Amino acid sequence: GLPVLVSDTAGLREQSEDPIELAGMRRAAGEARQAQIQLWVYEATQPPTHARQLAPMATLEAIGEYAETNGVENKNRMFFAGQADRDFSERMYGFGRASWEQDEFSGFESRAFAGIGVGYRLLTGERTTWAVELAPGVKFDEVRQTVLPGPVVVSAYSDTGLSVIGASRFAHPFNDNVKLTNDTTVTWADTSTQIDNRLAVTAALGGALSARFSYNVRHDTDPPFGFEATDTATRVSLVYAFGE
Repeated sequence: GLPVLVSDTAGLREQSEDPIELAGMRRAAGEARQAQIQLWVYEATQPPTHARQLAPMATLEAIGEYAETNGVENKNRMFFAGQADRDFSERMYGFGRASWEQDEFSGFESRAFAGIGVGYRLLTGERTTWAVELAPGVKFDEVRQTVLPGPVVVSAYSDTGLSVIGASRFAHPFNDNVKLTNDTTVTWADTSTQIDNRLAVTAALGGALSARFSYNVRHDTDPPFGFEATDTATRVSLVYAFGE
């Protein structure tokens, strides 16, 4: 036969003012996220809204940026990332993350990262949440050709090596429709370190659609010669949450 561990947890509901009940609900949610199979018992007329939220989480992110000034292109960037989380406990979780970026106005043709790590929720309040993450991995950089003073031409080359990514993820909803987030990511490598900070306010428009205003700062500690170390961007965007 197969070994089976069955956990009977506290019930879950939308809201509660009782701190003891809230603690029990958080523990139940942590147990549910670790389970391979979840069995829900509920009234047929009131199906639960929590089931999808307590499944292992996966997020996908895609960013495209293009800008011109006086008819001259000065920004052309694409960024894709995916992350899958799996809870080990109420506070600790494991995750895998992969990202790829192409920026026509940086010193890199492309940059990619893939790694597996752990995260820890420092704050697990009913509203405010804050988690930190750490993951070793591998980075893949395609460096552009550069011309040094002299002139000396440095040919384009590829660089693959070990890397470590650390992240801080903070979220605070002002109400049911408006949320503040601040995400900081540091990607270390022996050649250079990337620091990315994104401050955003997201407002629900209805259904799965939201509007987002964000300010992004990106810094490279050792960019190729002739390229800026810091780049900033202010964005107004529409966000669609799949599965809502």
